[in-house]
Amino acid sequence: DLKDRWGQALGQDYVFSFTEPDAPPSVSFGNYAPALFTRPNEPGVHVQAVNINTMSVSFGSMTLADFFQFDTDYAFREGYYSFDGQSWNISPTLQKNDNQPVYVQLRDQQLDPGLYFVNVESQEATYAQDNRRVLISSNLNVTMKTSPTEVLIWAVDLRTQQPVKNVSVQIYSQDKNVIASGVTNEEGLWQGPVPAVRA
Repeated sequence: DLKDRWGQALGQDYVFSFTEPDAPPSVSFGNYAPALFTRPNEPGVHVQAVNINTMSVSFGSMTLADFFQFDTDYAFREGYYSFDGQSWNISPTLQKNDNQPVYVQLRDQQLDPGLYFVNVESQEATYAQDNRRVLISSNLNVTMKTSPTEVLIWAVDLRTQQPVKNVSVQIYSQDKNVIASGVTNEEGLWQGPVPAVRA
């Protein structure tokens, strides 16, 4: 009963067979964001994988100085390995040719709030995917609003959904210098001036 644009019906059943190659093996975080976020009680990350039998996981702490250099220095990023890093392999059970989410457990206990380095890769992947990421672990959600001369910060506890007071705030410039600092008030807010950005 399938009709073409002129109303002519096909008239009889028709079977069309085709084949396609297997999907190229790959593993990725599914986005190009330079940093990932997780809560301390969720010590893991999600990746997308297809036709992968073994993944190599690298994980460890990251200092603030390393974070700044990791963000701006490509050579440093490519050779980076955490000072307390560990590496291990995992073998997910994946259905063939089905791009699936895989949860990668990073610790058996919850993470301390802070900065971490994580990399999940596979030698089986057809294309080299840069999966080196900064992982931020925190119970706080921080909203930041800016104008050319001011910054507004609002800190909320993800566990209680309540504003958090007495949170230390530091604002950094692109050259890694502290240009403003303060502490959130009873409403979880801090507002302060910053140097005007020159064109």
